[in-house]
Amino acid sequence: MSFEGYYQVLCKNGHPYTLDIYGDDIECSKCPICDECNVWWNIVDTTNGSLDDQGEQIDGYVELEILTEAKKCTCSLCDNIHTSKFATYKIPKGVGHVI
Repeated sequence: MSFEGYYQVLCKNGHPYTLDIYGDDIECSKCPICDECNVWWNIVDTTNGSLDDQGEQIDGYVELEILTEAKKCTCSLCDNIHTSKFATYKIPKGVGHVI
């Protein structure tokens, strides 16, 4: 039986990112945006999920609640729209693992 999935992660500053379930060390991960340590993570099971002893779903993608919107700007050199500040998200309560 195989397992397919990934870690859903939030850093100290609320930036979301994902990590490979097999190749990355969740305890030592750093945010690719700001290089801060992670403070929350969740396992997303993309095979067929997991149930606890009562039959309740215990893992899966968590819809994150936005804390601050991303900010965009238009480059004066190329007229492309760039992200000048990334969105941040609230640490979910009651789901996942808080570090």
